[in-house]
Amino acid sequence: MISLKGVSKVYNMGKGTETRALRDVDLQVFDGDFISITGPSGSGKSTLLHILAGLDRQTAGEYLFDGVDMARASDSLRCRLRNQRIGIVLQDFGLLGDDTALENVMLPLVIGGVRGREARARAKSVLEEVGIGEFAGKKVNELSGGQRQRVAVARALVHDAKLLLADEPTGALDSGNASALMDLFERLNAGGLTIITVTHNMAVAERAATSYSIVDGVIRLERG
Repeated sequence: MISLKGVSKVYNMGKGTETRALRDVDLQVFDGDFISITGPSGSGKSTLLHILAGLDRQTAGEYLFDGVDMARASDSLRCRLRNQRIGIVLQDFGLLGDDTALENVMLPLVIGGVRGREARARAKSVLEEVGIGEFAGKKVNELSGGQRQRVAVARALVHDAKLLLADEPTGALDSGNASALMDLFERLNAGGLTIITVTHNMAVAERAATSYSIVDGVIRLERG
């Protein structure tokens, strides 16, 4: 599914503020993997996740997603992959608070051209899959943190994404909701979803089958 070879990322190249965020990262991810990536703040975790999501491009090296060279892919293709095949879950949820849970989950479908009853049915189904179908009609700003994170997961998966990328997914949750979210991730992974989560929480990292760490932009395998 994912192949990174010698991937590096340098910000402000050639300037006095040049920063090397990633250094010659090699990473292979296969269908059905569940991977955690840990490291201190500023280590390169989020930079790597943004490259994997197609939100940023590497400075050097090769990144292939299902055979697509992401550095050379057009902006429209990268957007289409994010909309339909790569789900992204953010620490701050990234939801529209005044819209309902159902409306938030429907949004990627509407952007992708799916409308009306089909969009509503698919959004309701994935909300039920993540365990909050009864809250479909509730506004997001009326939901708890754990419920909002499940809405974010549902939105990421509504297009039957093959890959789920989660950036500090439990950072805004208490320990009980964090554990429940990881239970959900394990269940989704058991159903075939590939998951990569970036976290500073070692208890969260230990729930993944394979764990990597990043320090100063250098990645290494810790377990798996």
